[in-house]
Amino acid sequence: VDAMKAATLASAAFVFAFFFAMPSTRATDDDLVVNSQPVSLHSLEGHEYAQCLDGSPAAYFYRPAYNASYEDKWVIALQGGGECVEEQACLNRSSTDLGSSANYSAGSLNGTELMTQFQDARFSHNPDFFGWHHVLVPYCTGDLWLGEVREPDPSLQWGWARFSGAFVVDAVLTDLGAPPPPPPPSPPPPPPAAAPAPPPESRPRREDLSGGQSSARWRRRAQNHPSGSTGSAGRARVSQPGAKFRPAGSAKAGGLSGLGLGSASEVVWTGASAGGIGSSAHVDEVAARLP
Repeated sequence: VDAMKAATLASAAFVFAFFFAMPSTRATDDDLVVNSQPVSLHSLEGHEYAQCLDGSPAAYFYRPAYNASYEDKWVIALQGGGECVEEQACLNRSSTDLGSSANYSAGSLNGTELMTQFQDARFSHNPDFFGWHHVLVPYCTGDLWLGEVREPDPSLQWGWARFSGAFVVDAVLTDLGAPPPPPPPSPPPPPPAAAPAPPPESRPRREDLSGGQSSARWRRRAQNHPSGSTGSAGRARVSQPGAKFRPAGSAKAGGLSGLGLGSASEVVWTGASAGGIGSSAHVDEVAARLP
């Protein structure tokens, strides 16, 4: 009997220890914090050239900030998905979500599922950015977000393929309220033509350059030269405009309107795969539009 009691107590102790050693499956306070703002689809139909491979208008998904404390913070991401360079591959692509927006409104793409990593709405998975405004741009141009095709060329784009990813990026920024890109800096003026060398008989002798009337005449001649007394043209220094930006980091922004981007203090500009290439390629442009 005593042996049976001891075995029963030992079994009870094991069950007790096992139960309390198991990790808790109860949700913590952090697990319950979720940015449950609805994700909406916004068409870029009104923006010229912002088109998918098949000519349908590009679009983007948008989730508002969690609350007012995140109102000035944004995460904008470009979706990835490879590229196409051969006509048949591009034709195949143009009938899918990677080449057409025709089925977006029917729910072929789920914006909430596409928003991952920096756009994950759960605090426990994304504590730094879960509550920011989230913008996800679906990839439908097959050109690594680099194309600027306005009218497809029969010899280059087979007369139909609209590789216009760069225009889509520009349209998204405009739709969110970004001001137009600054005009390119004026090129520096060309240096004036060098003055012809004086004829041999008018050259000052070596001894005349040490002073005296001949030296004075030489100095006046130099000062009247179009390039100035140094005889060389000045060149304006051209610097890259815009704030410092990192494809997966934050940067200062401001001066925007639209959906509220005008009050932005921080913006994360990111992407994966083809979206990573595109976000890197456009980072200076984005920075210039987010002063």
